[in-house]
Amino acid sequence: MAVAQTTVSKYLAQVTGAIVRILMPKWISFPEVERARKNVATGFLAKHGLPDILGAIDCTHVDIFPPPFPTGVQYKNRKGRTTINVQLVVDVECRIININAQYPGRVHDQFIFNNSKVKLEMKRLYESRIGQYYLLGDSGYALEPWLMTPDLEAAPNSSAEKYNK
Repeated sequence: MAVAQTTVSKYLAQVTGAIVRILMPKWISFPEVERARKNVATGFLAKHGLPDILGAIDCTHVDIFPPPFPTGVQYKNRKGRTTINVQLVVDVECRIININAQYPGRVHDQFIFNNSKVKLEMKRLYESRIGQYYLLGDSGYALEPWLMTPDLEAAPNSSAEKYNK
């Protein structure tokens, strides 16, 4: 049985829309209340010895084919692959608690973070003094009061080197 591409596209859009509206809020949610934030932070402290961490953030490139035209060049990442750059925040158990999959592969991780709801929430928590919480990020992110990144000048056997590990 053959199905026309337009039919597949129509129903795929409906299914993915339903997933985003119905399933995503239930299974993927950034800790919004203090009790949930404390639970996540306690997990990071117990497992890794790092206090007040709400999550680890990074981006990953997901290959797509074919590239969307006429803006296909925006989807070519630095390695020449056609991708979407997806930002993920995970909790201590590596469960996804935030996802942003709206940017083409050429967009830098920092740009995605700067334009994300998770940055707004971290900034709000920091500025309102609700709690002193952090995200862990790699060197693709700028250090911020709520985003811990590696110390690229850490001396061997120093506390900074231990932190980086």
